[in-house]
Amino acid sequence: SRGPNFLLKQGAIPATEPSDILSFMGIDVKEVKKEIKFDGKEEEVFEFLKENGTSSIDEIREGLKIETGELLSILLNLEIKGIITNQGQGFYSLK
Repeated sequence: SRGPNFLLKQGAIPATEPSDILSFMGIDVKEVKKEIKFDGKEEEVFEFLKENGTSSIDEIREGLKIETGELLSILLNLEIKGIITNQGQGFYSLK
């Protein structure tokens, strides 16, 4: 704990998540998300979660009329891109 405390005394900025670093660099996290390119039906899933908030796989599938296998693939891609978060037990939300 000596090293980190020394760095903080010297003016280091603590970063607990990637957005802390972006904020320090003057980059608005919301602007970064707007620049993400969606593939296929990813944007539909993104818009669904934006409008409905945290939703289950079944709610998304029924709302968008997407097959389960295709939806799981889309959700995984959006999670890898850092756009959504798996909340556990089949629920997803925007980051």
